[in-house]
Amino acid sequence: MSYGEKKTIVSISAGVVLLAAYLVYTLNAYAAGRAQLADMRFSAATMLVFIGIGVGVAIVTQIAFHIAMAIGIAIRKPTAKDAEIESQITTETREDEMDKLIEGKAAQGGYAIVCMCILAALVSILLGAQGGLMLNILYLGLALGSLAEGAVKLYLYRKGVRNA
Repeated sequence: MSYGEKKTIVSISAGVVLLAAYLVYTLNAYAAGRAQLADMRFSAATMLVFIGIGVGVAIVTQIAFHIAMAIGIAIRKPTAKDAEIESQITTETREDEMDKLIEGKAAQGGYAIVCMCILAALVSILLGAQGGLMLNILYLGLALGSLAEGAVKLYLYRKGVRNA
């Protein structure tokens, strides 16, 4: 499995956990009566908090991933010196043209999901839904777009990609 695939799997896993935590927190708040769909302040504050948590989680998971990768190399080559391990990490993490092409194609897939969810949020307001529902659709669209981008990356790493 390539570096790009492993990195994407770690990112998707963190994204799924974060989205699940958001859904559990939000749905419990609505079910317990602590918030209403009409309360856009609750939705906005919750989203901002989870965006901040998401940034922190992304940073921590990528740092932990790179540490685990270095430990894995050191375990596979117990006699390797630090310079050799650093060289191996540099070699494995180097992005080539295929990685850039995969990034671009995956971003297109993610943007498509986000655009559809933005349209769904606008239609929900047009049909008379509460503002909190619109905000939640937007947040879910961003989260699902990110997860879709990761899924497309994994697919393209496995299938391969052509510059056409």
